[in-house]
Amino acid sequence: MKKPTDTKSSVVKINAYNVFDIKSVFQDISTISGSGLVTDFIADSVLYDRVLSGFSPADQLSVTGGGSGTNTATVAGRNFAGKVGLTTDSVISYNSNDFADPVYNRVTGISNDGKTLTLVEVPDITDVNEGDIITSGTTSGVFRVRVPLISNIDDAGLYTRLPRRNISNLNSSNSNLIITTQVTGKSSSSNSLSLTSQDALDASAGITSAFLNHLMLKNIQ
Repeated sequence: MKKPTDTKSSVVKINAYNVFDIKSVFQDISTISGSGLVTDFIADSVLYDRVLSGFSPADQLSVTGGGSGTNTATVAGRNFAGKVGLTTDSVISYNSNDFADPVYNRVTGISNDGKTLTLVEVPDITDVNEGDIITSGTTSGVFRVRVPLISNIDDAGLYTRLPRRNISNLNSSNSNLIITTQVTGKSSSSNSLSLTSQDALDASAGITSAFLNHLMLKNIQ
């Protein structure tokens, strides 16, 4: 009989993700049986400016070029360690006299003392951002972290909080309920796609399906 052996293990790293990590969305039609979809869907998140906790909107990011495909960056008197809102894979932007558009770079490392970032290139988007890193020398500019946001999350359900705790009557005759549906089975032609209202308002769409889907999800939860 083989003698059991003890194996010691330890946690070396934990990755915690949130909404700020959503840089794109993708729908793979091959994984959705009977959906009627004819093509995959992919879209990039719109990234908004965010000032890090403990930093000033006027803080200047000093970027130094290197020969290894990376840049290093620091902010005088500031520290990137701790819960300031910056992690590896965060996207930062800064204004530089070397480029017409704001520079976007991705953070791949934060030094142990929290003072220095390691930056790499991201793709260029015309009239949006310059994704290159500098090859040598230094440059500086006001910087921001670029993050996605979920809009109107408070209005994303079928329920809403009433202004008072005790209400005996409620008149909803002038209320509006906006519903959404996904139109399937359509193909583009010459980079355009034509839709009519009837494409979305068939027998299985509309307010009934919206309520049923919501109730089904609520029961599952």
